[in-house]
Amino acid sequence: MPRSSHLLALCGFLTLTAGAIAVEPTQALKGHTDNIYSLALGKKDTLLLSASEDGTARIWDVASGKAIHTLKHDGAVYQAVFSPEGKEVATACGDKAIYLWDCQTGKAVRKLSGHLGTVYAVAYSPDGRWLASGSGEDDYTVRIWEVATGKERHVFKGHTRPVYGVAWSPDGKILASSAGDRTVRLWDPTTGKPGAVLRGHTSNVYRCVFLPSGLLASAGQDRTVRLWQVREGKALGVLKGHTDSVYGLAIAHDRPWLASASDDQTVVLWTMPTTAIQHTIEGG
Repeated sequence: MPRSSHLLALCGFLTLTAGAIAVEPTQALKGHTDNIYSLALGKKDTLLLSASEDGTARIWDVASGKAIHTLKHDGAVYQAVFSPEGKEVATACGDKAIYLWDCQTGKAVRKLSGHLGTVYAVAYSPDGRWLASGSGEDDYTVRIWEVATGKERHVFKGHTRPVYGVAWSPDGKILASSAGDRTVRLWDPTTGKPGAVLRGHTSNVYRCVFLPSGLLASAGQDRTVRLWQVREGKALGVLKGHTDSVYGLAIAHDRPWLASASDDQTVVLWTMPTTAIQHTIEGG
């Protein structure tokens, strides 16, 4: 799994909180000792969740910048996400497992085992009942789990390289996965049947995210962000502007923006649906 630049943190704050753009970070949250792979904000934007190669995920108080809980793992943590109601956290770990944690106590609630390789991606369904995960070496599967019981519901096979990203459609009726085989694949989470295979990226596809409109965006090593019409399985456009691999994507809740974070040390904000570059934020 590629490392993320520190700009991914900036990307998360810029796109998920309301208010004006600030091109300078307001504060530095210190504690991790290795690469940070993902960030997520809680339901009311008061908590921040980070996942790191140092084997921890951390829950931070945004106002004070202090770590409330440190969630320790036996391997690198590649992604950490809040449940829709914000009471639980799911983490994808290098020890081939997914862990569920109680946000209030910081204690592990459940371990989900079944993947045969590193788990790179996790995502809650919009209603919080289901969790999707994607795995790497010796596996290459996408799996759906029942959150309440930890039971495996579906195993989707089709990718031929590590699965780096999973995302649910806003209505929960479509699951998307992005992988190192240069494809984005669509699945029916209810029936377990495969859907369209979206081809166009020329290298690893690291992340995917659904826009509020139902369109799907994907980011890859080919330096592009691509937009897809999932119902028809059609490519809608290629967003070019980065000069290196694009590792992170985030959407704005209060503005029509899509943000992409790249190893070229920039975050680009794209205005939807025109796909014009609204801002480019540089880091060092």
